[in-house]
Amino acid sequence: MRIVFHSRSIDMLAYVTAQVYLNYRQDLKLTEVSFDYWEIPQQLGTLFFLGTDSFNNKVYLMGRGKEKKIVCKALMGFNRIFSSSGKMIFYDLSPYENGYLRLALFFNRLKLEGLARKISLHGVKGEFKQILEDIGEFYERVKSIP
Repeated sequence: MRIVFHSRSIDMLAYVTAQVYLNYRQDLKLTEVSFDYWEIPQQLGTLFFLGTDSFNNKVYLMGRGKEKKIVCKALMGFNRIFSSSGKMIFYDLSPYENGYLRLALFFNRLKLEGLARKISLHGVKGEFKQILEDIGEFYERVKSIP
């Protein structure tokens, strides 16, 4: 099975959320999560392989821009055509995109990456408790899929 964490762009939110999933524990702290997301190519619509979870599912990140439904539908079609090994699950990160993360995306487009990273970190810190809780529920659902 493939799990795709997607948001408007591959940013700190997407990377941290996928890292939380890959290293999930109920007592996971933000300081234990890697923030090396800026080494990932920022190409919308491109799947970036991040790792394999404890259930041997492949985990990907994808920046999809504003066209969420179209991109996800296209990927599902490609998955059916080119893969004989199962399902693809999409985890939408839009609910966690707070004002700080939107502002960081704006500064990133202006090529102010340093400022964008600082603002992103603040935005992710504000959402971390909710992310951890939601990923815990998601982790349990994935665990129950045969």
